[in-house]
Amino acid sequence: MAGRGVMTACLTDEQVELADEDNEILNQKMAYLRENLHEHPLVTITYFEEDGRKTGGAYKTIEGQLQNINDYNMSLVLKTGETVFLKSIFDIQY
Repeated sequence: MAGRGVMTACLTDEQVELADEDNEILNQKMAYLRENLHEHPLVTITYFEEDGRKTGGAYKTIEGQLQNINDYNMSLVLKTGETVFLKSIFDIQY
């Protein structure tokens, strides 16, 4: 039908709060990355991205070489320039 707009709803997820042992594992992975930052390891990061328009968001995964750990902004920076804030990270693989 011409002239009619179609409305679609985007489903959003809530960010999962990590258990203490999962936080400890993530902290161990971060320590490894800090020690090996000079090698610019290839990482796969699963993180939560908030929806800018409503409550919730979605989990996303990116892969790339780690360029820097920005302590001031509390984020990981990939060589592509993409930045992921530490508080949004769900998992890191290397």
